[in-house]
Amino acid sequence: MSYLLNEHDLSIDRKEFLRTQAIQMGRARAMKAWSVQDKDLDDRHANYLTDFIPAGPIVGLSGWLTMPFAAVATAYSVFANSTPAAVTPVCPTNQVWVFYGVSVLTLGDPATLLQFRRGAAGNLAAQFDLEELYGQQSLSGYFNTPVTYENPDIATVTVTSRIILGAAVGCRVRLMAFVIERAQNTLI
Repeated sequence: MSYLLNEHDLSIDRKEFLRTQAIQMGRARAMKAWSVQDKDLDDRHANYLTDFIPAGPIVGLSGWLTMPFAAVATAYSVFANSTPAAVTPVCPTNQVWVFYGVSVLTLGDPATLLQFRRGAAGNLAAQFDLEELYGQQSLSGYFNTPVTYENPDIATVTVTSRIILGAAVGCRVRLMAFVIERAQNTLI
């Protein structure tokens, strides 16, 4: 069962434990999938534009903003705000994506449900009730269990609208995520 842990209820140590747990889970998936050792892997925070969005549709996209909420009880992609059909991220062969939390940054408690699916309309991987955040007047929560994707998974991540935001207003839903990938020789 998937549920949110409100950020206000978590100590700094607990938040760090949940982030570390997410990295360890992603690294374990990568080691199994690629038959490599832990030392052969790097982990980093995900970048919305360069990790999840294909190069073509980047122009005009605003990070973590959905399409405008035009109808109540409708699912909207977390990744697509101007070209929904073109933005359904596929996890690359050399990466594992690990989602460990969410922030709803639009005022008015606009979204009610966060769903992670594998495939365009595929199996439900996890579902989180965002109402748990609003009840405690919080913007962010951590997942009790991280959600991972690896190639050839298609990451269909949606939020369900509670209210209509207006003709041109999307909902800013920021996912907290790590990318696990093979170690690079480049020094940063």
